[in-house]
Amino acid sequence: MLRTCCYILTLFSLLSCNSQPITFKKKLIEPGFSIKLFDCAESYDGGALFCGRFDKADYDIHNELYGYDEEKYPEYIRKSFSGRPNIILHQTNARGDSLWTKILPFAFEASKIIRGKGQTYYIMGFFTEEREKTHSWDRTQAPVIVKLSKDGTPIWKKQIKSPLNSTAVDLVEVAGGDLIMACHQTRYVGGDLNATKHHEIRLVKLSSDGKLLWDKVWKGKAPRLMENTDQSAAALGWDDSKGLFLLGNYASSTSTFVALLDTSAKTLNQQHFSWKKSNYGTEWNTGFSLAVADDGILISVSAYHGEKAHHLVKLNWQLEKKWEHLQACRPTENSEVAIDKEGNCYFAGLSRERQLILVSFDEDGNKRWEKDFGPPEPNWETEDLEEFMQAGRGRKTIGEMGGIVVKTTGEILFCAPQHTSGISDWNGVMYQLNQQGELQK
Repeated sequence: MLRTCCYILTLFSLLSCNSQPITFKKKLIEPGFSIKLFDCAESYDGGALFCGRFDKADYDIHNELYGYDEEKYPEYIRKSFSGRPNIILHQTNARGDSLWTKILPFAFEASKIIRGKGQTYYIMGFFTEEREKTHSWDRTQAPVIVKLSKDGTPIWKKQIKSPLNSTAVDLVEVAGGDLIMACHQTRYVGGDLNATKHHEIRLVKLSSDGKLLWDKVWKGKAPRLMENTDQSAAALGWDDSKGLFLLGNYASSTSTFVALLDTSAKTLNQQHFSWKKSNYGTEWNTGFSLAVADDGILISVSAYHGEKAHHLVKLNWQLEKKWEHLQACRPTENSEVAIDKEGNCYFAGLSRERQLILVSFDEDGNKRWEKDFGPPEPNWETEDLEEFMQAGRGRKTIGEMGGIVVKTTGEILFCAPQHTSGISDWNGVMYQLNQQGELQK
């Protein structure tokens, strides 16, 4: 009897320990190379899969380490690195231990990763296309999608050709396992010295086996009296019962919009959002991120109207405001939003002090907590910078915010590129936090 009780207590203790949230912070560093992590997804074994951009770091530093001899590269780099920016994938287990790192020379970077049906993933990026330039400023870029197996092995890759410069913005899986990708497309009109740049929203639908189903330029309805009606896409979201949500911006930066579309890109509803001008100058509104909840959608919009801030806005299915929160933040920097299965909302971005911040709200918009995680780049006011600059390697950069996702176990994953002043230009920083946004010691 005593042995049985001890066994039950031991089992209970083990189960209790396993139920505790696992948190970690780690950096992905490869000396002499530059690593930027842009997005993350929960892996099918309970860990995490991160994606981003891999390239050589500062060439002087790189050559000091490797002396132009690629045979000195680590094996996984030597096998796959093409010598120019490439996709990087990094998988961890639930504890944050590294399982593998892969480089895919199919595109310059992977800016988005999503989980697909059948334990697969899709990553999205862009690459140069072999075609004649339409203008001297034309960078001949075209979107790329790669389908991956559970272990990160490519199943297929597809470059979506375009006669115009086109880069991928966001990607969602829709009904039946098809994919819809939003792209930013640029059209140049006029000569080299007086060219006018026009912005378009390009939507592309593919089947799960990579077949192109349709490719369209989407034009929404602009607000009255708006002179420049050029549009750009910011984010996509999908709900099985409602359809496709598109967050976009106008080139004039005076208005952001959300549109509800069907799977053929027909507009069902569209609403515009902007904030008033102030004594400090003209208004400036730029949408960044969108997440779908059980009762509506969540968007983040950068605004400069006297205050440098991001608006976190919850909308109902009719695209009407349910609640709104103004978060002090750097207005020119990216922000990301996510929603967990309880309806709690998460906002990640950069504070005015260049710190990575994570803020959580309940489904009614009440703030639960706010955390910061230190600057994403060195403090440029320190003496270290002077020494760094004297070495000829100093370069002031703008911090960036990567992706954020809430795992099925409740832990919060997010990543960000971090600039360092050592032997790597950039390294990838990965976080896994508990539901209170804490890193446990």
